[in-house]
Amino acid sequence: MAEDDAARLAEENAALRAEIARLRSSLRYRGADILADARSARGAAAAPGRLYGLAREARQSWAWRSVVLSLECGLPDDPLRALPAPPPDECRALLRMARGGRMRREAGTKSGAAAAERAAELRSTLSAGFGLPPSRPLSGAVRTVAYVAHAGLPNTSNGYAVRTHALVRALNEAGLRTSVWLRGGRAGEADVVDGVAYRRLGLPDRQGTYRAVVQDYADALTAQLRDQRPDLIHAASNHVTGHASAHAAAALDVPLAYEVRGLWEVTRLSTEPSYEQALGYRFQRGAELAAAKAAALVLANGEPIADLLARGGVWRGKLRLLPNGCDAGRTILPAPGDRERARQRLGLADLPVIGFVGSVTAYEGLNEVVAASARVGGCQLLVVGDGPDLPGLRAMSEQAGVRAIFTGRLSPGEAAAAYEAIDVAPIVRPRSPVAALVPPLKPIEAMAAGVAVILSDLPPLRALAGEGRAKLVPPGDPDALAAALKVLVHDPDARRRQAERALAWVRAERSWNRIAHRLVEAYAGAR
Repeated sequence: MAEDDAARLAEENAALRAEIARLRSSLRYRGADILADARSARGAAAAPGRLYGLAREARQSWAWRSVVLSLECGLPDDPLRALPAPPPDECRALLRMARGGRMRREAGTKSGAAAAERAAELRSTLSAGFGLPPSRPLSGAVRTVAYVAHAGLPNTSNGYAVRTHALVRALNEAGLRTSVWLRGGRAGEADVVDGVAYRRLGLPDRQGTYRAVVQDYADALTAQLRDQRPDLIHAASNHVTGHASAHAAAALDVPLAYEVRGLWEVTRLSTEPSYEQALGYRFQRGAELAAAKAAALVLANGEPIADLLARGGVWRGKLRLLPNGCDAGRTILPAPGDRERARQRLGLADLPVIGFVGSVTAYEGLNEVVAASARVGGCQLLVVGDGPDLPGLRAMSEQAGVRAIFTGRLSPGEAAAAYEAIDVAPIVRPRSPVAALVPPLKPIEAMAAGVAVILSDLPPLRALAGEGRAKLVPPGDPDALAAALKVLVHDPDARRRQAERALAWVRAERSWNRIAHRLVEAYAGAR
């Protein structure tokens, strides 16, 4: 899903920024050392050359980062990231190559050769096609499903893993036998969480070309599933999982369903606009379309994703929607006593609470939430979660005089319980490629908890807001956000009516059990 892709991307970007900060700190320290030595005649003579070397090192690191990003193609733990930066002139040539040009000479370093090999493979694959075998058609009732996911419980507990767990548990409750298959670990190793079996493929640590990684993945999956003999393989994005599952499904002669939760290249594009000119962007778009075209059934997380796939040549007849859902057992309006106890637990005052639960990153529009909260008055702000933008958001709220509580990272159970303290949840992402394409899980979670929701007026969110279930505000409009907040913060009856409408809709349309029943019908080929 986009919010998890974006959280992953934010963590990667934070790590890169931390590395750059360490480099800058090292450069400052070494620069100060050079200037201190310059007080001597010998140090003064050596200073220009030493300072030039520091500047060259900084340029080299920035240039290599640009090359790696341009060649990013969706591989887990991309091996290019671990390689040292080549000289700046080689990085410039590699960057031209990664954006569609040609290398005029051979790369002179191991890192440069690895980047050139990656670019050649991506370009060759785009030219020749991905060569995925077409899936066997859907053939009636499905009883056993191998659900192949990029990540999952118990090792990972983000929104992607939560969606996987909830959906598979609902499929099992609907009468199917469904197990989740994950990369890594030891082959055959298994965990059982809430009755859902998580099995490990024991993939080797070898990181090679895209094709080699996919082939290793497909071989491990085929070997593990040969004795299981599932009626269907269901793969969840990204395309690496989709391609490996396509090969395994063909080897086992079973149908393939491919679930597109989000598009990693679009998520990257939202923070790196120049990525659209990169070879990696074109490759990832082609790889996603190839996985969808090979599958017998394509499940899209919302209409905008389905439309994008159809425009890319995926047959509309095999596209179905598989939206975000919620646990039907948790759809309840908190009682006044519950809300009071939750506020006390979190250290909140007896005032209406404007709240956010999730990763604290720039794409969530939280700066606008703080600015609008300061204009509302008579309220307080609760931010549950951690992320690279948390220190800046904390400082901004202090400057604006907003009464605020920042909990930092909580366990999934504690984070879900925090909704009991929240009256209004503004989920107001600024306009970006990913925000215009993929619906986040947060609005459904907030609605299911009986919270009044404000949403950005973007394509994936408009359907959620219909019939008075949420208020829509233009993206990037703090005045409109402040006006919507004032209505809901200062009118408890309006707030409750909106929350009740949303809760009734979520119970009727977006419980995971209901979504699972629709999915079972789709597996059987029903329209």
